[in-house]
Amino acid sequence: NIDVSSHDQVADATATQLCLAVADLYIQVPEWKDWVAELLNRFSSLGGDRTRMLLTLLRVFPEEVQCSRVGENRRNEIRNELAASAASVFTYLVSYRKQFLKFFSQVLENYASDQDMIKKVLLCMSCYLQNPALSTECLASSPLLNTVFQILAAPNAPGSLHDAATECVVSALIRAEDYQTHQALAMNLQQAVYQLHGPFNQAVAMEDMDKLQNFARIFVELAESFIEKLVNDGSDDP
Repeated sequence: NIDVSSHDQVADATATQLCLAVADLYIQVPEWKDWVAELLNRFSSLGGDRTRMLLTLLRVFPEEVQCSRVGENRRNEIRNELAASAASVFTYLVSYRKQFLKFFSQVLENYASDQDMIKKVLLCMSCYLQNPALSTECLASSPLLNTVFQILAAPNAPGSLHDAATECVVSALIRAEDYQTHQALAMNLQQAVYQLHGPFNQAVAMEDMDKLQNFARIFVELAESFIEKLVNDGSDDP
């Protein structure tokens, strides 16, 4: 049996391959319906701490939908299913139900000292944000977004976490390019990115090139996502 309760690179790699195989099989069988939500509910009922495996599963499904060679109808069907599962509730970590974003927040709270687990949460969020069927309203008002920017602003944040947080913010900024649809997210992102000027200056003083590259990537993505709105309105607001 694979020990998914502790961090091990071999176990992680094996678990990822298993999740990829399951995700690809489901994508290729259009007769299966609403299996993602059912799988999450069944998964949460298993004994032991299986958070790592669940986060891996939640991450690879959106990735596989993007790259799998399936018809657009099937692709959109699964995207809608993933979006619905993000807003659905399922039992995990505790005995009562939690919404998807609350699940992420609970994981971050319970594994505050586990860098690998936090990284998995951030990368999972980044993948889900790339789903065009997913509503961003919950994320825009969630403390989870603040947590991502707290990691970016922390001068002692490990490079791997800073990279993962950057991926998450970039994915959110790309979604916010459609300002009319994601107005709340766009406003919150702009304000949060503007607050990164202090951490950016700290990274300059410390000559931390990796973090400087991450900040530059975020600043460029902010400008590219909001350029049309800024030009049309002649305003500092997106």
